[in-house]
Amino acid sequence: LSLGVRPIPYLSFGMAFQYAPMWTKNCDSGSTCSASDTYVGLELRLHLVPDRAFCPWISVGVGHEWLSASETGALTSDGGLRGRDYDIQLGTDIRVTRALTLGPYVGVRFGNYGNASGSDYSSGNDSIPDGVQTTHGWWALGVRGAFTISRL
Repeated sequence: LSLGVRPIPYLSFGMAFQYAPMWTKNCDSGSTCSASDTYVGLELRLHLVPDRAFCPWISVGVGHEWLSASETGALTSDGGLRGRDYDIQLGTDIRVTRALTLGPYVGVRFGNYGNASGSDYSSGNDSIPDGVQTTHGWWALGVRGAFTISRL
């Protein structure tokens, strides 16, 4: 989900939010496991040929990500990772009506988790040393819909 404004025809900027429940593997018998990923960020989108029926665009963004997992059963444990992410998307808007566009997009979000927390950490929130951090990424392929509110 994203919400933005377009002060000039070629440029829009806004905020993005994503929540993704995840499937877990290797959950102990008799236990309940769950995991999710949450992202909040800022984005800047360049519309290459605005106000046309077919408008390609490119978007860049930066944000913060929380990955959490928990297991409840004979033993209960939970944990989480947090870090900064960067986002790049390419897509096109195809005009359906004057106020609605739909179109395909592809994107990649990548970053590093810099903090860990959970029942296994003595302070509850520990920094992950730079030498241990690795880059992770999320690919996205989908359809974007944009609704335009008429200009005042």
